[in-house]
Amino acid sequence: MAKQDISAKVMLYHNDVFSDVINTLIFEKPYIDENRLKDVIPESAYEDFDGNLRSMERDLLKEYGEGDEANYFAIAEFGIGNQTTVDPTIPVRVMGYDYTVYKHQLDEYNNKKRNLYRLLRDAQEIGSAELVKRVKRDIEKLGDFRLVPVITVILNFSRTRWKKAKSLKELVPAGHPDITDHMKDYDVEIFDVLYLDEAVRNRFTSDFRDVATVLAEGAIDKKHDFQQLKYPVDALDMLYAYTKDEHYLNIRNQIIKKDQKGEVIRMGDFFDQVEKNKVIETAGSIYRGTRNKDTAIQVIEYGLKISTKEAQEIFETEILGVALA
Repeated sequence: MAKQDISAKVMLYHNDVFSDVINTLIFEKPYIDENRLKDVIPESAYEDFDGNLRSMERDLLKEYGEGDEANYFAIAEFGIGNQTTVDPTIPVRVMGYDYTVYKHQLDEYNNKKRNLYRLLRDAQEIGSAELVKRVKRDIEKLGDFRLVPVITVILNFSRTRWKKAKSLKELVPAGHPDITDHMKDYDVEIFDVLYLDEAVRNRFTSDFRDVATVLAEGAIDKKHDFQQLKYPVDALDMLYAYTKDEHYLNIRNQIIKKDQKGEVIRMGDFFDQVEKNKVIETAGSIYRGTRNKDTAIQVIEYGLKISTKEAQEIFETEILGVALA
């Protein structure tokens, strides 16, 4: 569970992937500019009913703003949560996540306002008309408290479609409609990643498109026109975390080396590397059992459809562990 959660965070942490998910699933068009996203610490503190400070942490939270450094202002905060199981209490949890962000906004506003009025009193006491004028202007500019909207998206990566509650009212037992009609509801945006229509998956433009496709289909089907991966190691980690397929784990070091060399890597290359490893494993097993070097090299040669020389190099580096000069 922890590894799945961390791997998804790493992939979605990239602004281009984050904005791609929001744009595709929420706005259904290019809307959020990845270059205008700022990371926000997702952990917030709140006070429980006993007056104790507690922490509440969502997966990812980013601020979206406009303007340059001097005139920057936030216009929204977007959160993404990852689920590997269907949690019927999610409406309450998401409401809690969003509340802590709104409460943080309110606290920041009150602190700014408090400090400005404290400065105003100090300026009036020392008789600085210019400072009084400037502080009053800042107070007027601060204005009344205004919320920055918080939008939370839940990505369900489980094989189970989300048929549990997506709103607070769905958690309330039936029987008293006169009461529940007056209850304020709280809806949650939840998407079953593994059951997204292929047309929706194809609207993703980042690495998330191909990761979602492989997870949905359960394997890498080379019929797809897979794009070049920008974050191949992160994509591989995410596939392993959600599928537990050891083949993905076994090719990780090889993919890292290719990535470090600047090689173009696609999902199909994962499949090719897995198949290559299988051939090499077979050849290695034969060699360890018979000590017949020529037979092992032939298995590599015919299995990978390469020259004898290339097969011999693979035998020496991958099976004997001899570093070539």
